[in-house]
Parts: sequence; C-alpha cells; structure tokens
Amino acid sequence: MMGKRLRKRGITPDILISSSAKRARSTAKRIAQALNIDEKQVRLSDNLYHAGPDMILSVIQQLPDTAHSVMLFGHNPGLTDFVNQYIHVHIDNLPTCGIVAAKFSVQSWKDVGNAKGELIFFDFPKQSND
Repeated sequence: MMGKRLRKRGITPDILISSSAKRARSTAKRIAQALNIDEKQVRLSDNLYHAGPDMILSVIQQLPDTAHSVMLFGHNPGLTDFVNQYIHVHIDNLPTCGIVAAKFSVQSWKDVGNAKGELIFFDFPKQSND
C-alpha cells in the first residue's frame, strides 16, 4: 500500500538504507519492489538498529553527495525524535510504515543538521488519501 502511494507521488530515491532488523529489511525490500528498484540495492546499516536521532543524523551525514535523495528504514522512537528535532515538526508518533518526506536545502549531506528540514509530506497506512 505505502509503496503504491510513493510510486504515485513519483518518489525515486537514489539510495535506500535499512536497519539490519528483519522487519525493517522486509519493509525496505517491499518498498523497493513497488518503486521498481532492485531489492539488492537496499543497503543495510547496523547503525540504524534502534538508533536515536543523532545516530540517524550521522548515517545521513555519511551519504555520498552524488545522491540527491535517500530513503531510510528504521525504528521508533528514534525516527519520530529525528523528525521532530531536525525537521522541526511535531509528530506524536511515526506509525509503523509511516513515511515522512523532507527536504534539506544543503550542498552536502554533511550539512544536514545545520539546516532546518522542510516537511514535504507525512503519510501512513491508516491515513485516508482520497
């Protein structure tokens, strides 16, 4: 369902990075398939396993600047805390399979964290998209 919604929005990430946890990996692979991306392109990161916002930021800051967009698959409460801290919105809880899309106006991934992120959309399975 969420993969179809992303495809409908024209989302095509350059990099997909997932926590090494089984459920996160499974979700990342299903989303990759829905976006016609080879599931072998999903990178695994032990650093995203129950990561807090600062570790998530660290993973992002290590991305190659050749990538224009990235999709992360991880865990709460870290993802919710990251969104609230670095995108400066207030979300009580990012639901399972919830998606937050944000834009950071930076020249390098290393600069994410020094600039306020801009929320593009927030979607989750139980949200009506009529």
